[in-house]
Amino acid sequence: MSIREFTIDQKNLIITAASTKVNAKNVFNPDADENTPKVQVFDEKTGMNLWTVEVSILDEVNEAMDVARVTFSSDVEQVFKFQEKLEFTNLRVLPWTNKKEASGQVNLAFKADGIQTKPASKKVGTKSTTADYATT
Repeated sequence: MSIREFTIDQKNLIITAASTKVNAKNVFNPDADENTPKVQVFDEKTGMNLWTVEVSILDEVNEAMDVARVTFSSDVEQVFKFQEKLEFTNLRVLPWTNKKEASGQVNLAFKADGIQTKPASKKVGTKSTTADYATT
């Protein structure tokens, strides 16, 4: 049960694709026969299909890193390169708990309205001044 959504400010985060595979988010029916075809979930507001992607999130300000799965909507299946920089539209986190479990554990679900690749930043050319000891 999710109580509230919190928007995530991405300006101090480096988000990269932790996997090249994007998965269709499927409707889960525990009573379904194993031969029943899976049905892809869609966003009720936009009608677009929902997909999930595993990302690596690096917070350089707080010196923290995590891997998360983000659900996003798109008409087509997206393809990313490993460690390609990504940017989400309206990225938010939804804390939730399982009513059936009395552990009090809070889980986090990540959701976005869209996703796009972020252009790689151009590094200023710096030449290394270290010696190559293998050839000396």
